[in-house]
Amino acid sequence: MPVASGRIAPRTALIFSLSLIFLCLVLITLVDMSLLSLFLIYIVFGAAYSAPPFRLKTVPVVDFVVSGVGAGFMPFLMGLELTGKLSSDTSLIMLGVMPLVLFHCGGHIIQAVGDYEVDRKMGVHTFVVKVGKKKGVVVAGFMFLASFFSPFIYSAFGLLSYKHLFLFFMLFPLSVPIIKRYAAVLKNPSAKNVVNMQKTATKYGIIGVAVMLGYTLLVKILSF
Repeated sequence: MPVASGRIAPRTALIFSLSLIFLCLVLITLVDMSLLSLFLIYIVFGAAYSAPPFRLKTVPVVDFVVSGVGAGFMPFLMGLELTGKLSSDTSLIMLGVMPLVLFHCGGHIIQAVGDYEVDRKMGVHTFVVKVGKKKGVVVAGFMFLASFFSPFIYSAFGLLSYKHLFLFFMLFPLSVPIIKRYAAVLKNPSAKNVVNMQKTATKYGIIGVAVMLGYTLLVKILSF
């Protein structure tokens, strides 16, 4: 929590946030105005999470659910809208987005573990403050597992082609360093270990995104 810890002044954070929102609005205007309604809903989610009178970040369970929906579900919907596929089968959309939502929920809980001391001091009753750091890390781990195994479950029920599972086997080696960092957080849920896990996830996550983009491009080329 950069603002709560004093690393960033509230005024500076507000100006930076408003500047990013303005830049996003400009980009939406240039790219596709049909995204505007979804983007405004996304902004409402963010405001309801952080700002009075709702302050959903202070409501246990709701805090990480709102974060998961905002960071996992809304960008997915924007992508569908941008590609003209938002009118697809609703159940398929929900199945497709669920691993992302679970992953972001778990990531939010890990972040809250790192912010535990500051949140408790400031009286912010997050899920982690309520249940404790250790239990929070365990819950996040179950969410990560559910997210990882979702594609295999979908394939077992014929909802995803088995050939696409090859991508997950390609990505698994990149997840090993992150799993090791998670194990360290589970053993000692300190802010330092959380930061180390986040840095590792960022480092290998960038490589993972590049692999997924390359795989998607290859599939597109071979389908012609």
